[in-house]
Amino acid sequence: MFGECEYDSGEDIPKETMTKEQMKELTDRFLTDIFPETVSKLFLSSIIDFDVFFMLEYCQKDELFGLDLPNSGVTFNVYNNGMIMDVTKEEESFSVEYPKEVVPSEKAKQRYLSGINAGKLILQYDEELFVNGDGKFRLVYDFNSVAIDVKMDGLITNTGDLDIEPQYHKDIPSFFAKAVSSLVLAGVEGMKKIAEVETEAGFVEVWSHFSLEKFREDYDMEDLIDLDFGMDDIVKFIIDPSNGKLKRLVKGGEQLLDRMYTAEEAYLFALKILSSQFKDAHQMFKLPILDPEIVDYNDEGEELPPYAYCFTFDRFENGVRIENAYIAITVNASTGELQDINTSDHTYIDFTGLTDVIPDNFALAKNLYEQSFTMKLQWVKEVDENGKSRYDLVYMPTFKGAGGHILYYDVYTLEPWTIDVTGLEEY
Repeated sequence: MFGECEYDSGEDIPKETMTKEQMKELTDRFLTDIFPETVSKLFLSSIIDFDVFFMLEYCQKDELFGLDLPNSGVTFNVYNNGMIMDVTKEEESFSVEYPKEVVPSEKAKQRYLSGINAGKLILQYDEELFVNGDGKFRLVYDFNSVAIDVKMDGLITNTGDLDIEPQYHKDIPSFFAKAVSSLVLAGVEGMKKIAEVETEAGFVEVWSHFSLEKFREDYDMEDLIDLDFGMDDIVKFIIDPSNGKLKRLVKGGEQLLDRMYTAEEAYLFALKILSSQFKDAHQMFKLPILDPEIVDYNDEGEELPPYAYCFTFDRFENGVRIENAYIAITVNASTGELQDINTSDHTYIDFTGLTDVIPDNFALAKNLYEQSFTMKLQWVKEVDENGKSRYDLVYMPTFKGAGGHILYYDVYTLEPWTIDVTGLEEY
């Protein structure tokens, strides 16, 4: 159960800025006035700066270790000028499960390290995410562990426990397909362009056999250029001006129902589309092993036959995956035709040179990573099938020095990539 209140002025927020100390005084007064029965149990746990507003979390502490009990109190979101956006109060009761014994931190660290399956990755050194980020793509060692925490019985909580399954890829076959223009691929031959509008994503072109006036009777221009909204008798797309290839395409999802294409047929058609755009597609892409069916449900909640198949081909360079570089091709299950293409901004970047000569230094990187953190006792909140909350004691990694988690090391320089947490202040 949550108690929550929210305030919306409906106006632009004034630009005056309060200090963190002033905000703390403001929320302290609010707690005393509004929640006098619980204020004595609450302690300021953290303040997070989100540029436009601050989040202040107050929580309770356990009686034995004096550690924070996350999500056990009151959370404020406060605009920079001191206007309170919303307040959330946790109202449910909970239990704290104290362990019979506490596992030594070094033993917990070794258990945590056993959950690491490090590999190589090409990743953008994002300026907003990493300390010292410069926006360039680099080859890194990925220490993003499947382990999340270590319990007092030595067991590991991993991503699989949260239904986050590891992703596996398969190679795609070499497939010859004649190169075709973007207009041919879009299937607009015989149509005419009825609109072109510049958006943040690029110039959206709208094509049809019919005039613009026919659609304006039922749709406004926002609908016509919305690439998340497929419409019958209309093809919308964006062509990447740097290479003339389709960056985004969407068609209406006609359902003829007199013929149902299989997933294998749709896959072969998707390979043909991919290979028509990339001469060495089988060397540049791999396919995640996932169910490609896109289904809907009837009013009784019964699953209907798939209306489309989606194949997301991830970009690789010399066998190394490039983060957030892909092309997703959706094939209509009823017509067997191209219904949608979605290409990430990074897919067409030339990554040659990043993987030419890789130094044999993984052992050094692994040792640096192992020395970068210690294990810290923390409480985690669990909710059982009956909705009852319980706190369990676990170990989680805490990284040394300034900055936040270190998940990656540059393969060539062994520079650590540190998550920027300058906006977080813990108490």
